[in-house]
Order: sequence, then C-alpha cells, then structure tokens
Amino acid sequence: MKTTTGKSRIIGVTLGEAVINLIKPGIPPITAQFALVRDDEEFAGLVERRLDWSDETMKALAALQACMEKDMLEHLFEAVPETESASEPQQV
Repeated sequence: MKTTTGKSRIIGVTLGEAVINLIKPGIPPITAQFALVRDDEEFAGLVERRLDWSDETMKALAALQACMEKDMLEHLFEAVPETESASEPQQV
C-alpha cells in the first residue's frame, strides 16, 4: 500500500445504490454503495456500507417502507380505507 501526507481531493459522497432487505431476518436491512466525489466533481471510486445506520436513517427507512406499502395497496385495491394499517399483513 502506498500512503501520502498530501491533502485529499475527496470532498464528499453521493448515494449511488441501496438494497433494502426487510424480509429475511439476520441480514442487514440496508446495503448502500456510495460514489466518492472529488473537488472537481468527478467520481474517485466506490465504497459500500452495510451496518451501523443512525437512528435518523432507520426512522426514515420505516417511513419510506410505510409509504411504499401504502402505494402498493393503492395499486392492488380499488379503495383502501384510511383506517387500514400498511403494517398489517394483507391477503392478495
């Protein structure tokens, strides 16, 4: 491995892809791949993260899951009553 004491040109990351597994227990729910962004706004490589997401991210994931399940119910059924919970199993 080569190392340097020079200043990094990496100025940030951008989310490129996320895989969310909410079905299989024991598998991390989010695997995300990020592109490293250089100071000239070009990409410098990719990094992946699977564990240790913040409480804020997990709350946002729960909200996203609820919205997506609601969208799917509206796609499958003509009129979904407001009182139904998207977290309850639906028979299709």
